[in-house]
Amino acid sequence: MKTPEEATVLIENMSASDHAILHDRVHQPTKKSLLELSSQDSVLAQNKLLSKQLEILTETIGKLPTKLSIGQPS
Repeated sequence: MKTPEEATVLIENMSASDHAILHDRVHQPTKKSLLELSSQDSVLAQNKLLSKQLEILTETIGKLPTKLSIGQPS
């Protein structure tokens, strides 16, 4: 059996150990966690941009006259 002083020291040591463990688990941001896109994210973003550009181009072409007079004088 421990004396009251030994028990107090043991509890203080356990408390300090728990505090150290919890402190180590605190999220510390790294460069990767701040903003780093994976190659898949990058490809998806590029795909979205290309899709939007294609949509705009398709709309523009749709507004052109349906019959072009190629080779015919105006």
